[in-house]
Amino acid sequence: MTDQENIVYVRNVEYVSPEGTYPERIMSASILWRGRLYAGVRHGFLIQQIVEDYVVDVESCVDADGKRVYITLDQQGFLMDDGRHVMRKAARHIAMKNGQIPKDFGDKTLLSEHLW
Repeated sequence: MTDQENIVYVRNVEYVSPEGTYPERIMSASILWRGRLYAGVRHGFLIQQIVEDYVVDVESCVDADGKRVYITLDQQGFLMDDGRHVMRKAARHIAMKNGQIPKDFGDKTLLSEHLW
């Protein structure tokens, strides 16, 4: 599988309450950047895709409008099974609660490598 095949694009995600009760699950890494949600296996793959989609000059890292392209930790998170993009801290609590990571994980920053 290529990196390109690991990337899913989701637009205009709306929260839909799940029917019944089951623990919510983290499904993939995600980055919410300029109103577009990128989701896939690793944040690094997503950053690479954003650069390929928008950067016209790799040396100066600017887009076609001359705006600098940068991605902060605040834009990175995880895609939940109901389509929500949640930040890393919230995702860490969800993952501990549902057993995707150990309950003694602590205050470390949650990475996709911790999940799969």
